[in-house]
Amino acid sequence: MTTPDRNTQSINKETSLPFGHFLWHWLKGIIYKRHSFFHHFTLAKARNLGKSILGYLTKKPQANYYPPVVKIDLSPLCNLHCPVCVHASPKENSVLLAQQHFDSDHMMSVADFKKIIDEIKGKTQSVYLYLMGEPFMHPHLCEMSQYANAAGLNVLVSTHFSFKFPDKKIAEIAHSGITHLELSIDGATQEIYEQTRVGGHLDWVLDNLERLVAYKKAHNLVYPKIEVQCLAFEHNRHQIPMLRAKVKALGVDMFTAEDGDVGSWAEMAAENFNISGPKEDKLIPACNWPFAAMVIKYNGDAVPCCLFNMGKEFSKDKSLSMSLGNVFKDGVSGVWNNKAYQQVRRYVSKPSLINEDKSLEKNFCYGCPQVSRGTFKEIIVSDGTQYNIRINQ
Repeated sequence: MTTPDRNTQSINKETSLPFGHFLWHWLKGIIYKRHSFFHHFTLAKARNLGKSILGYLTKKPQANYYPPVVKIDLSPLCNLHCPVCVHASPKENSVLLAQQHFDSDHMMSVADFKKIIDEIKGKTQSVYLYLMGEPFMHPHLCEMSQYANAAGLNVLVSTHFSFKFPDKKIAEIAHSGITHLELSIDGATQEIYEQTRVGGHLDWVLDNLERLVAYKKAHNLVYPKIEVQCLAFEHNRHQIPMLRAKVKALGVDMFTAEDGDVGSWAEMAAENFNISGPKEDKLIPACNWPFAAMVIKYNGDAVPCCLFNMGKEFSKDKSLSMSLGNVFKDGVSGVWNNKAYQQVRRYVSKPSLINEDKSLEKNFCYGCPQVSRGTFKEIIVSDGTQYNIRINQ
């Protein structure tokens, strides 16, 4: 479907990327989802979290703790083609987007997943079972979430929920051990919804949602807490009140609306930025991700962030991957404290290091708006429109 002119104008105008201040964003997320984050909280986890915060504030490159949050990419597969995603259909001069490659066997095994959970349980507070894929594409998602929950971990899943689920599947989801289920619904009508959720079916999503809420009520289930999230753009802002009223009437636990990305996640890489220099060094690190969370891909490769360089991580050219190590080979602790991870922490703690050590131009974080100044080069996004995004000049 052709994107209306008003949405094209929103993409064309210069704007700020939604990276924001990660620490504040992180804290807001914890406060808002406190029912999920502090569920299963123990003294040991509190000590681990405290060490993480102290490590961040003191800029320690070595971590004597486990990541409080581990984001696990069970599978990068998805059945939709949202314009900002690595699954979008590339057009014209898209660079990394055109190189994205996914196979049906790109799935983490249950056995490998259990090894990760067995290592981090008792220390890590939450696992997020999604990255660039749709979690329900993995046939064993519910089994895996049950295992993580039984290990005392909070389980968060973000999904577009656009499937024709039978009642049996709805019941399975309700008893899956998922603590927080976030549904992405970006419109109150199919015409508006499908502009960002390309290939999605709003009626399927709402039908699944209605039956899941009803099942929870009928069986007096507290979890999963259900959140509907709407990403706001020019084309759908007018429908947010209508959508909020509709899902609140169904009985969801919470509704959130926040500005959506207008760029391409696949193109977020140093090669696509005109970098003019490092950001100023500050009292605290420029980013808290390397101190607080680990992102693990379906194949065990670990990266420090879920926003930058994703196009390289799923490129058909495997040499582009900037993984910091593999947890299937070295374990979570082994990767979390290796030289590559420690270098990332040093870099985000002092972005000016790039002036002294040019080898940091090969660092995973080089070019990221959190540590670098510059502008995003003009790229043609998946719907054929142009954008040029200002990055904190």
